[in-house]
Amino acid sequence: MSSIETVGREHYPKEFGGILIGYYMEGQQQVIITGTLLPDDYRSSPSSFERGDKGLKERLKAVYEEEKPKIYVGEWHTHPNAAPIPSYTDLNALKEIVASDAVSIDHPIMLILGLDRKKCKPAFYVYMNKRTYSYENI
Repeated sequence: MSSIETVGREHYPKEFGGILIGYYMEGQQQVIITGTLLPDDYRSSPSSFERGDKGLKERLKAVYEEEKPKIYVGEWHTHPNAAPIPSYTDLNALKEIVASDAVSIDHPIMLILGLDRKKCKPAFYVYMNKRTYSYENI
């Protein structure tokens, strides 16, 4: 978690994020996160983050080819000076991931880091059966 926190703090007080790499076990009932890819292009403010996709397709393909079975498993981003609770935009992003023809996962995860100057509070969410669940409620 510390490297994601470090990257998030480098962009504080603006939101920042990236994609999560890993693999699923037990028929997509368990996910192992092994790393992250950071975007080359993005737009951010203290209350929003929009990740671009410049170069990510090629980098994801390279990860998949070199480190099978590692694949895209979800997204992460920070919420500066706010709780790590998904916004309406965050919830829609999870729905869009499942609906995308370019993504072949049914249970994307989202990691949100609530950051302030002293603390970092992580929270994981997963989209299953057309609902978003916090990690604690699965």
